Amino acid sequence: MKVITVPLNKRAQEDLDYNNSNTDDLIELAISDEAYFVLEKEVFLDFNKICNVLIDNYEDEKIIGTYNLKRLLEFMESDTITEKAEAIPKYNEIKSMIIEAINRETGIYFFF
Repeated sequence: MKVITVPLNKRAQEDLDYNNSNTDDLIELAISDEAYFVLEKEVFLDFNKICNVLIDNYEDEKIIGTYNLKRLLEFMESDTITEKAEAIPKYNEIKSMIIEAINRETGIYFFF
């Protein structure tokens, strides 16, 4: 199963980094294979460019730091992506998770 995760606090983030996390300390969003393939083309390729990461099938990746998270949020709120948001599965949920990561000063993790 593909999951996007935001730790609720710094301790949860450290636990997640060491594979010692408790699901009660995480916000998680399951992504189906069908949704993943749309997200890959419409969102994740841009995330990769914006933050110099590799969100890809069969890969784990994280985006941390307020600067990078705010850049993701700017992209998610840009006209380029909002015009097609209705066709993008989990768009609103991913945007909300980015906001949570910013507010909690943690990060957003992609387990694919």
